[in-house]
Amino acid sequence: MKIYKSLLCLPAFALASTVAAAAGDAPKLTFTFSKTSVPGAVQTFAHGVNNAGVTVGSSIFKSGDVAVYLSLLGCSFFAHI
Repeated sequence: MKIYKSLLCLPAFALASTVAAAAGDAPKLTFTFSKTSVPGAVQTFAHGVNNAGVTVGSSIFKSGDVAVYLSLLGCSFFAHI
């Protein structure tokens, strides 16, 4: 049984070493956060952001109405549903 444990440790160590080496070569990630609010909304939720910076989300208004939005380069488009 000890032989099997020793044999399993070798591939695990090799895998861990490979992952650590790959992580060292990864590019540095930078993030920019910005506040999102929809005029007149009580709550605003961002549901997703892609690599181009396009944000999609939804907002809830005091009346109970819900709107979805798409924001790109500072321009926002809304649709009440």
